Amino acid sequence: MTKAQTSELLEAARLLEEELNRFAKLTRAIEKEPLSSRKSLDRAGGSLLEIAEAEERLAPAMNALKAALNALSQKHEERTEVVKRKAEEIRERTEVYRGLIERLGALLGGTGEINTSLTEIVPGDRDKPEIVAEIDRVLAQIGELTTQGEVLQREAKELRFEDVSKQVDGLTSQLTAAKNKLTRLAKELSR
Repeated sequence: MTKAQTSELLEAARLLEEELNRFAKLTRAIEKEPLSSRKSLDRAGGSLLEIAEAEERLAPAMNALKAALNALSQKHEERTEVVKRKAEEIRERTEVYRGLIERLGALLGGTGEINTSLTEIVPGDRDKPEIVAEIDRVLAQIGELTTQGEVLQREAKELRFEDVSKQVDGLTSQLTAAKNKLTRLAKELSR
């Protein structure tokens, strides 16, 4: 509620209260009038005229208060609509964010699988071509995850979720570094 709206409401309420008090004072006075003489009958007649005038002033005062309340009610409804629209936007953005995070989780799970595959590449009694074939399989996984990461990063950036974009960027950088190391290792083993 703005200061102007508060002032309008308070002023309308103050004016109505004044008119109601004036009306009440006049009605109490006429109730107490004894109506036992010409003078008291004249006073009562004058009081009735004042009461009628006071009654006429009450309607505009009530209407002014109603108008002020209606204006506040309208403003409240407008604000409520803004909140409803924002709540819907928050819900939609939360769903989008949740989807991005789930995809990021899947990427992280894929990197875990790559780590497991890397620990299984042990030269031991295996020959070099066998190890190179295993490295090529892991490189293919890394390539697939990197591509998925690049797509996810681009989407997160377009959707203005910079935190997700940065996390994916860090992950794809790590995948690229691992890919480069494995590629060098495969070349060394192929010699």
